[in-house]
Amino acid sequence: QALQDKKILEIKQRKDDQGRLTDFYDFSLLYQKMIALFDNKVEETEKVATAKQENNIYDQIQIEFGRPLSPIEIETISQWIDTDHFSYDLIRLALKEAVLNQAYNLKYMDRILLNWQQRHLTTPAQVENSLNSRPTSQDTSSSNKDNQKKHIQIPLVKLTKDN
Repeated sequence: QALQDKKILEIKQRKDDQGRLTDFYDFSLLYQKMIALFDNKVEETEKVATAKQENNIYDQIQIEFGRPLSPIEIETISQWIDTDHFSYDLIRLALKEAVLNQAYNLKYMDRILLNWQQRHLTTPAQVENSLNSRPTSQDTSSSNKDNQKKHIQIPLVKLTKDN
């Protein structure tokens, strides 16, 4: 009776082949409650993992910038995650690019993320491929110098009068 009161089981009746009624226990309510509890635990675990990743992003940016973030900067990062739906890995890559270019501010990171968004780069793998495929500034400058050397012709002019 206590299990029935807690809505864990029900006693139901069914007719058998000879038309007699038999009682049986139906535990479907218990199963539904167990599934609901399991789903809640999974959702809770996902929320905790997401919050942990978000806090990790803030900590990483503060460590790389060497200073605490201002409330406006925290709001900007939150907006990247909640409104713009940038992944945590994409934000980490933008942070890496900013640090490698010695630009320790969020405006630079924001421009990097917007650039990637405009170029439809939405996954870290796409960004990595794009970064690996672009020529570095040293490669382009050295190839330009080589090309200039090949195309420059120095005219020979005689500056003294020889009789």
